[in-house]
Amino acid sequence: MKIAVVGKGGAGKTTTAAVLARTLARTGQPVVALDCDTNPNLGLSLGVGMDATEALLSLRDGVGDGVEHARSWDDIVARFGVDAPGRRPPRHGLQDRGPRFRLPVMRGLPEQLLGLDIAEDTTVVADFEAGIGTLTRLGETKVDAVVVVTDPTVKSLEVASRAARLAEEHTAGPIVIVANRVLDEADRDTVERTLSGRTVLVIPEDDAIPAADRADTAPLDASPDSPAVRALTGLAPLLAGS
Repeated sequence: MKIAVVGKGGAGKTTTAAVLARTLARTGQPVVALDCDTNPNLGLSLGVGMDATEALLSLRDGVGDGVEHARSWDDIVARFGVDAPGRRPPRHGLQDRGPRFRLPVMRGLPEQLLGLDIAEDTTVVADFEAGIGTLTRLGETKVDAVVVVTDPTVKSLEVASRAARLAEEHTAGPIVIVANRVLDEADRDTVERTLSGRTVLVIPEDDAIPAADRADTAPLDASPDSPAVRALTGLAPLLAGS
């Protein structure tokens, strides 16, 4: 299953991709979180820590054409990935032994990487570059679902509307709009009016998200019960039918 996460820069795209990837990993399925942004920081939002994220960035800057020369998807994940936390939280004092997942930070283009032979039981959550440029370059590459991230501002909603239309060319699966930082009913009405007919998941404004960013901590670790994080965990079920 290949899930593309797209949206205007600053709308919360990377946070959304991180919470989605870790929520899916908790179900026990193999998950690969793919950071395709030119300013990759998905590692921080996933909770691998600053040191590991910086090491990934150094690797990304130093591999040259190495990704393109990798022989297979499994080879790419093994060579350019790092383990990220993906276990369920402990229950009744017992630590869950569920699988962890991999975070590759890629230099290669998503249209090349997502076109490789990926095992059917693996879910790939690809955090695309900000904007819609990556979608326009996908060509014949198809994904199984698209998550379009926006906030209630006019510019962000306009990008989201164009991204959703473009996504229809690259998936026969669900297209879900994640509307972040919704303050009130006026914001909600603006989102629903602009994106009428789309599946929209509304995420409330929540100070826990920027607080986690400032602390270089994954929101799912810092504030798992905060309103925004709990709302974001509802994204995975909306994609389950893809």
